[in-house]
Amino acid sequence: MSCRGPFIHVSCPSDPARLTLVPGGGRRYFLPMWGAIHVWLQQNRCSITRDTKMLRRFLRSKIHRVRVTQTDLEYVGSVTIDRDLMDAAGIAVNEQVDIYNITTGSRFTTYAIEGERGSGVIGVNGAAAHLANVGDFVIVVAYCDLYEEEIAKHEPRIVLVDEQNCPK
Repeated sequence: MSCRGPFIHVSCPSDPARLTLVPGGGRRYFLPMWGAIHVWLQQNRCSITRDTKMLRRFLRSKIHRVRVTQTDLEYVGSVTIDRDLMDAAGIAVNEQVDIYNITTGSRFTTYAIEGERGSGVIGVNGAAAHLANVGDFVIVVAYCDLYEEEIAKHEPRIVLVDEQNCPK
């Protein structure tokens, strides 16, 4: 979500449509090219404004104190999460998540993959399997980026689990 800014807004009298350029939005403008565009915009009396609103990172969802049920060092990577837990927390497949190991104190970043619904599976895969053991308690978190005006309305999703890693 951090790619939402800063934006450069362009308005031209000859074209009432408003153009928005997003740096890093799939196209890269080299400085000489941007310079030529800027000169053309000035010659055509276009106004150029830049939206510099700052984004701040906040907790979006958390699965609290869930137990690791499997580790797989040979898997390519990721953390396998029971689909029920993913739904309860609002975590999407392939979404970046941070794992905080309560038992060992280690922390790492990976991405979520879907585990069997209702299984209670929490599987730490790939190199991260060195950072967790079966039976460890972990916290799975996802974050979001918010503008100042969005902060007051934001409510993170907190999922508490029972002994079988099922949402309470």
